[in-house]
Amino acid sequence: MRAYVTRRAFVGGGMALAAFETAHATPPAGMSFGDAVAVLAANRSQAEQAAALLKRYRPNDVQGRQLYADAKAKFDGFISGLAAGIATEGNATISPALQQSLNGAVTGASAFGVYVKVVVQAAMPKGAKSPVVWAALLASPDKLLKALTESGLAIFGAALKASKEMRTEMVQRVEQERWRLYGDIPAAL
Repeated sequence: MRAYVTRRAFVGGGMALAAFETAHATPPAGMSFGDAVAVLAANRSQAEQAAALLKRYRPNDVQGRQLYADAKAKFDGFISGLAAGIATEGNATISPALQQSLNGAVTGASAFGVYVKVVVQAAMPKGAKSPVVWAALLASPDKLLKALTESGLAIFGAALKASKEMRTEMVQRVEQERWRLYGDIPAAL
């Protein structure tokens, strides 16, 4: 099965472009609703950890705030699309509009991650150990895109089988994975 999407992401300091297009797909075998939400939760946690580090080392960084806000807005769009798909009894595909939100979210998260890494590493004392968050936050944008696409498909697959009451609970659970506002994230200790 081929899954195609459009995205731009920072790779090795440059901009890499990849073009794909979304097709009918089946959820990945073995990925439950809980597994899919865990992918969303991990992404949220990584972004918020990076924001906390940025606040610690550059508390008044306007560019970092803007990059976080842009990525958050795009992830909010993706989360809203998932919630709407669940509420309407699910879907077997990720629509082009939802895929566009996801592509923007991955691009935004990648740009924010690269920026935070550069800023924080420059501000850290010599010999200090780099935060572990880099490995996860700066993972291949292709891997993040694939993981989030598979999560979306698994969430929609679970919604197709769920009762109306269960879908309401699923929407609430997915909505909990929105990134917090930058101002609500405390600086890292």
